[in-house]
Amino acid sequence: DESAIAFTRVDETEVELVVRNEIYADEIKLTKQRYPYAGKKNVSIALGIISLANSNAIKDKEVSWIDLGEESDIYIARVNWLNDSKFLSFQWQSRDQTVLDLRFVSVDNPKQIYTVLTE
Repeated sequence: DESAIAFTRVDETEVELVVRNEIYADEIKLTKQRYPYAGKKNVSIALGIISLANSNAIKDKEVSWIDLGEESDIYIARVNWLNDSKFLSFQWQSRDQTVLDLRFVSVDNPKQIYTVLTE
């Protein structure tokens, strides 16, 4: 119902900066890029909700941050609003990609998180 926005905040400052080759027909370019090699630091990710009902919310940075759990080395695969716009669903995945959770979070109470399915 467009009363709130969900967004991810990604901080890659701890991820190692590496140089990779871009090979073209007539040249090779060296490009710097952050890349989280296995066993090295990965990006820090956060999932937030901000209400648009209060026009000052964005200006005042009134963000409701979702508790993604103690494990910080994760992926957020997908984020979707449920039809009633009162819940947000997100897929939480372990970095080794052996666990995938479907979780629901209440917009009114972001501390209220339900794990609906684990694969």
